[in-house]
Amino acid sequence: MYARGYFENMAHTAALAAENEAANGQPYNCADTLALSLKQIVEMIGEIVDHEWEIVSVPRELMPRVPQSQALPYSCDPYDIEPHLLLDLTKIRTELGYRDLVPITTAMENTVRWLVDEQPTVDWLSPSYPEHDEAIRKAGQIASL
Repeated sequence: MYARGYFENMAHTAALAAENEAANGQPYNCADTLALSLKQIVEMIGEIVDHEWEIVSVPRELMPRVPQSQALPYSCDPYDIEPHLLLDLTKIRTELGYRDLVPITTAMENTVRWLVDEQPTVDWLSPSYPEHDEAIRKAGQIASL
């Protein structure tokens, strides 16, 4: 899990800090108030695009390596780091009154719809489907032991 922030919510944190003199020079953690697991994100995407798929858990060591960023070597998500990174939002919530302007469900729907409509090119994400299929096959063999 990794704390993420929808752009409108993160802009709201900056506006709150800029408008509040007491925030001058203060550090604040900023993220959406609800952090989702990868499984929750995948399930939510399925609901948004009206698609049902089988989610298969595959041990990291079976996954093909991908180009590195700050992520783990088997993940195409640049924010897939260990240990999990969840932020304490108590300070920004109590001192500046932060609340998500855009609920996570709306943020996810807006993001998924934009990705479907725009289909942006992402250079660092070029999955090898045969390698992923092989990792899933191996994971199934391990699960059946």
